[in-house]
Amino acid sequence: MTSAGTSPRAGAQRRWSDPGFTALLAVDLLLFAGGATAHSAIPIPLGVGTWVEPLLVPAAIIEGVGAAGLAATLVAVARRAAWSGRLARWVLWYCFAGVLWGMGRLAMGSIPAAHTMTNDFLHIAMTLVTTVALVRLAGRPPRRA
Repeated sequence: MTSAGTSPRAGAQRRWSDPGFTALLAVDLLLFAGGATAHSAIPIPLGVGTWVEPLLVPAAIIEGVGAAGLAATLVAVARRAAWSGRLARWVLWYCFAGVLWGMGRLAMGSIPAAHTMTNDFLHIAMTLVTTVALVRLAGRPPRRA
């Protein structure tokens, strides 16, 4: 029985919630949302300065979709939905591939205006947090049928 007095659907088993994994998703969401905003050429005040990046529409779209996916995943994980693990895998791999694509384009020099220190740190942080989240997700206990 749930708190509302109704029983969950058959087969919709609740999953365990890992606070560390939830925190990683939240940090990744902040990074991707910040990246999408910054790559939309919207200045972001940080208290000690303002973060400004050049307008990069492809990066803004990829990071925006990643942020939306991470927000949906965070809600699913927080609600302990049975399908949250599958969603998290798809979204985190999408985010990982998107960041690697962006880093590859920067490394090839195809976007010289975007080669800023803040953009480099953003990509490094996204890669680290997404990788740790994927490793943490791989350590989750298997779903029981």
